[in-house]
Amino acid sequence: MKIRTEFQEDSYNIYTEEVEQGFCEPCFFIQCLSQSEKDKLSERFLAQHSFVISYFPKKGNAECWQVQKKLQYLLYYITLEEGSLLRGTNRKGSITEGVLQFFVNYDFPMKYRILNFFHALHKKSFVPFIFVFFQHFLQKLLGQNTHKHQRYLLILMKKWRC
Repeated sequence: MKIRTEFQEDSYNIYTEEVEQGFCEPCFFIQCLSQSEKDKLSERFLAQHSFVISYFPKKGNAECWQVQKKLQYLLYYITLEEGSLLRGTNRKGSITEGVLQFFVNYDFPMKYRILNFFHALHKKSFVPFIFVFFQHFLQKLLGQNTHKHQRYLLILMKKWRC
């Protein structure tokens, strides 16, 4: 954890779960506020993660501002396990009731693996899989009336010239 490089374990505690009572100041609470996915072209999407780091000081607001400056620098880039760098965006801090609230977002592009899996299952053509999936979907939608969903499939097959 990059925060540990600047704030040693013997002086600062870092919590990721809420502690109702008995935490020692100075300390950090790190929470993931939200996670979302924004679709992009093809099978790609943008994974978005928003974090808040709460810092409880021992001495007051001046200490909070010093910690905020360090967090701005420390969390500009983080290194992932495989070694790639991830840039923190929307880094900002504010002090509320003597506690520093530091916000940072980490967004990174991803690719769905599911289409690659289905292509491997149906190497010759992706079309048979679509019809098998669609047939199953129609069975669930229309119930057990097989004549109706077979008719829909025949219409689709003619339309798509399969």
